[in-house]
Amino acid sequence: MGLLVITHAFVSSSSPNFLYKSLVKYKPNKICYRVKYPTKHWTAKSASQDEDENKLPWRLGELLSPRKQYDRVQPKSRAPSEDALCICGTGRVYKRCCRPFHIGESEPRTALELLRARFSAFAYRLSKYIMGTTHISNEDWTADRLAWENSILEFCDQYSFVSLDILENKIAGPDITYILFRANLVEKGEPVNFIERSKFVKDRNRWYYASGRLVDIERGF
Repeated sequence: MGLLVITHAFVSSSSPNFLYKSLVKYKPNKICYRVKYPTKHWTAKSASQDEDENKLPWRLGELLSPRKQYDRVQPKSRAPSEDALCICGTGRVYKRCCRPFHIGESEPRTALELLRARFSAFAYRLSKYIMGTTHISNEDWTADRLAWENSILEFCDQYSFVSLDILENKIAGPDITYILFRANLVEKGEPVNFIERSKFVKDRNRWYYASGRLVDIERGF
């Protein structure tokens, strides 16, 4: 039996039951599967045939075996109403604070604005904003967007976000700022405060989170 490979794939995880497959044809050295999706179809053919065409398809085992490719954490937002106070600590309502950043209407003008927008994005489960404002030089940056988004959402679900305290805001140059802050969270009913020193860089006229060093963790009341 030849190795089966998928040559065209259209993947969406908006529904947990998005993958259906049916065996439609069998021949020696070749198995063809039809994978059904509401508006798309996947086609499949043998590896030997594909190698002749000098293509680089996904192998079926690589596509179907790793559960992380399908067990996606649903990216449902927890953003408040537009007139609710923003959690970032400015005292302004969400629509006049971090919301314009989150929906792409405007960009943070300073690293401090970006820090606040990222903190509220974590609180509101806005994973795409977190990824989009992380600099490519950051060790958390990865081309595996699905795994990255899952890890962000799992972190968001692990904690309740309470408040943000700015301890130090050091502007090292026009394109570099270091900020020391305390993120006040709750994990399973217990207060947990993370103190971090973060580096922000301005790249092509946009601020990004470049790196962070954990300074201390405070637990308990």
